[in-house]
Amino acid sequence: MRNNIYKEFFNNNLIMHLLLDMETNKILDCNETFLDKFNFHEDDLFEKKFVDLFHPNSKVKNYQENMYIQLKLKFFYQDDVILLSFNGDKISIAYVAHLINDENGKKLICLNIQDISAQIKNNREMIENKILLSELIETAPYLLLIYKENQLDHVNIKFLHFFNVNSISSFFENYVDIDSLFIEKDGYISKNMYEDTYFLEYLLENKNKSMKVLIEKNGMKYTFLVICTKIHHLNEEKYILRLLDITYMEKVNEDISKLKDLYNNVINSIENLIFFKDEQFRYLGCNKAYEYFTGKSLSELLYKTDEEIFGKNENSLILDSKLKYIKNNSCYSESKWVKDFQENEKFFHTVVSPMYNNTQVRGIVSNSTDLTKQKQLENIMVTQSKHAAMGEMIGMIAHQWRQPITAISMGANNMIVDIDLDDTNLIEFRNISTEIITQTQYLSKTIDDFRNFFKPNSKKEVTQVDMLIEESFSMLTHILSTADVKIYKEYSCICDIVTFKGKLLQVFINIIKNAVDALISSRKNNRKLYVNTIELEENLVISIKDNAGGIKSDVISKIFDPYFTTKGDNIGTGLGLYMSKTIIEKHLDGRISVDNIEDGCCFTITIKKPNKQIKLNKFETSD
Repeated sequence: MRNNIYKEFFNNNLIMHLLLDMETNKILDCNETFLDKFNFHEDDLFEKKFVDLFHPNSKVKNYQENMYIQLKLKFFYQDDVILLSFNGDKISIAYVAHLINDENGKKLICLNIQDISAQIKNNREMIENKILLSELIETAPYLLLIYKENQLDHVNIKFLHFFNVNSISSFFENYVDIDSLFIEKDGYISKNMYEDTYFLEYLLENKNKSMKVLIEKNGMKYTFLVICTKIHHLNEEKYILRLLDITYMEKVNEDISKLKDLYNNVINSIENLIFFKDEQFRYLGCNKAYEYFTGKSLSELLYKTDEEIFGKNENSLILDSKLKYIKNNSCYSESKWVKDFQENEKFFHTVVSPMYNNTQVRGIVSNSTDLTKQKQLENIMVTQSKHAAMGEMIGMIAHQWRQPITAISMGANNMIVDIDLDDTNLIEFRNISTEIITQTQYLSKTIDDFRNFFKPNSKKEVTQVDMLIEESFSMLTHILSTADVKIYKEYSCICDIVTFKGKLLQVFINIIKNAVDALISSRKNNRKLYVNTIELEENLVISIKDNAGGIKSDVISKIFDPYFTTKGDNIGTGLGLYMSKTIIEKHLDGRISVDNIEDGCCFTITIKKPNKQIKLNKFETSD
């Protein structure tokens, strides 16, 4: 189909070409470049018009008429359109139409075609990016100002709304520039800081610093974080200034600072020793009382362990090894004597609690209360109680020894009389001597019983609850028999315990003797005392009941208070039950309570049951 006049032009040109019939608009010829681009074969284009290749949405109507009119006037026509390839792909093209004559003088239309799909896509993306950038600028959550050649060129909607203006020109009707609104205050940017420099250049020079400004509007001061950047766009130098409103954040920080000051003032006004440690037991903080106690400042303590500061010191309030207990438990507490940095010995009760981050233990809080005065007072009361008990015990010894001594004295006197009368009877002498030995053995046993009570009991011993109760009854034999009290016993605690034997014995004697006194004052006869011991899975429970009528309701809550007595000042010291509670709950880690029952009262003592294997630590001592 191709004539020689067009062969070289078509075949050697990389631009796409079509040759159309002027009258019918049918495609007469095309080059290989066009065929390759649109995946056509020459047969696919046979009898087709150029308009047949148009995408349905393209401008088909009046296309041919417009092109013919332009060609007749200017001899060329240019336009762009979307064509469909053989595969149905959309390809945007720009074409220029020229009129040419074939060798027979027939007018033909030659189309020079260029694929502009990529260009259109790039233009579309540029437009979309421009729209997106505009939207980002206008919807930015901060005041945005764009300067060109040190002149304010554009602001976003948030800026206009903040200053209640409609345009930049409206803003300049009221203000010289944004920096004219900066209020002078320490820590904030103001004009006097950059008198010889344009404020944007000053911001750039100090961009690594935290830059804040104060702006007043309608009588209210606003705090803004200032961020300035310099860009080059389309061969133009521009400044982008962002003012982020941090007024609320500054208020929160101010409130936090006040709370922090209040917190520091509070814990520093507390006399208790308070400190905080992290998971590695390094100090995170403490109060002034703890600084004074250790002789170390907070800066000397921070991020260090006790061992790093004080060395391996068993005198510490809480040893790090014991702090590990916190990770698996809610709290830990202990009471002990420790020395401050001046070697003054003090008695502290310390409670250590975990610090949580969500549900994870991230450290500990320790709170130590100085109980030195209370401990000293307690020691005085212990001594008073012991002395009172000694007086009572000596009285009991006197009562229990009176009959044996009388029997010994009478036996010895009878023997002397018989010797003086020369009426000796060896068999009678033997009987009297045997009775004397029996009585002296009883005296010796009494001495042993009371020695166990009086001797210092600073170390724990292996014993049994039931045996200690029996020992108590043995020591109170005379009182019980004189008062004509009938004893009912039911024992079931056969396991060994490790405890301060003398202290627990003192508790049993106190409670039993109080019960006897109550029975004597309330009943003339039928006096009864019930003692019951039960061995549970984890605890040993001891109940001591009487039928003395119970304790008055307005008194029962006070009977464990120190120096409280119902016996009268000349009879009771008011220390027996107080010391019993102190011994059970502080020294023996147990519980003691009292309740009124049907015709008397019941004291209940609960002691933790030991493990199956008794291991006596020689260092376990009473405070």
